[in-house]
Amino acid sequence: MASVFTRPKRTGFYSRIAVPRDLWPSYSTRSIVRKLTATSRRAAEIEARSIQVDFDRSFQEERSQSPLDAPGNDLKHLLRVIQADPAEEHSQDDLDTADELVIQQLNIHTDGSLSPEEDRLWAQHQAWKEGHQPYTIWIERRAETEGTRLTTQRNWHTYLGRLAKWAGTDYLSGLTRRDAIEFKEWLLKQTNEKTGKPNSPGYHKNHFKVYGAFWRWADDHQQVSDPTIWANLGRSIKEHHHDRILPDFAEADELAAEDLLYNIQRFTGCRGSEAAGLRGCDLDLEGRTIHFTEWKEGEMVRHLKGKSKDRRTVPMHSKIYSLLLKLYPGGLPNGSLFPKQYKPSEETWGDTYKEGVLRRYGIHSHDLRRRVVTQLSLSSSPFILYALTRHQIPGMSTGLPKSVISPSSLGWPRRQVPAFP
Repeated sequence: MASVFTRPKRTGFYSRIAVPRDLWPSYSTRSIVRKLTATSRRAAEIEARSIQVDFDRSFQEERSQSPLDAPGNDLKHLLRVIQADPAEEHSQDDLDTADELVIQQLNIHTDGSLSPEEDRLWAQHQAWKEGHQPYTIWIERRAETEGTRLTTQRNWHTYLGRLAKWAGTDYLSGLTRRDAIEFKEWLLKQTNEKTGKPNSPGYHKNHFKVYGAFWRWADDHQQVSDPTIWANLGRSIKEHHHDRILPDFAEADELAAEDLLYNIQRFTGCRGSEAAGLRGCDLDLEGRTIHFTEWKEGEMVRHLKGKSKDRRTVPMHSKIYSLLLKLYPGGLPNGSLFPKQYKPSEETWGDTYKEGVLRRYGIHSHDLRRRVVTQLSLSSSPFILYALTRHQIPGMSTGLPKSVISPSSLGWPRRQVPAFP
């Protein structure tokens, strides 16, 4: 499939189309790059797929032969060629020919059995014939209909790719409840690739949360027969409850006295990505408030994390206010305050900042958020806490109208913000 990428110091998106190995001499290259006309990442991916279809047709004309007769005696390669298009787009004669070609490639033993890998490949071929799709297509279809962020899609690829590697096939529709249980037992034994330590319970639970949601989606789209194979597998994983000891912030606060991005997160409790995506027009110096909202300007896109995408308003701490006056004596710019924190390939903000906080100040950026959220909880500030997190607050009505969460109706004094020691 064609890849979509950006180039440093250039605008727009580009697509790279891989040239099949047997056609390298004909095209005198291994890949072809095309500039795309789309202005958003999602539109660029759709355009790239259309270009890929045109090139596939050109490749086939160059070969002047049927896709089922493509060169290659490896079974995995053969299946990739055969399954390039949905089974329903092939005639019955083509499907019969595909069966014959696959059977010819199978190393059938004298007793009629297959090796475990060949058995999985044969099952994959049968799943394709029955109209099922690989997990990569599941992700594409779901992302297109739900408008999913690129970072979420990346996580989906990670989780489902891990399951596909364990199962030995990209066609996951045939997995059973027994397979799900065996995968869970295997996953719990795995260790962190970087530290070599056991993974956290939350890490495991996230897997089964993603799988459960995808199987429900696949059931709605007639891709699986049993959507409940992952039911309750995450619930039985025990959490390790312990009191987390927060680091001493005194030294970090001193070192970061002039670091605006650090201080915004330090004295609001927002996520690092939320602070990094702020514009000058999001900071109201007169009203002493900070607004977090989704926006798009040119090639920059700002997304908010969480299901609630509405505008969020929190009070501006006096430390932030005084630092803004010092750094911007002539007034705040309207555009992004931290443009270098933007990552266009994933439409995210703050990755560089999060790494820098740990490197320069010796603390994790999320510890800043955790500290403020804890203080807000202890100071009985439900309205501010809700505006900051958009999490349900105990004792607070879930039907609270959005108009209540506004600077004029919150009723906070301009300078009366919880004091964070």
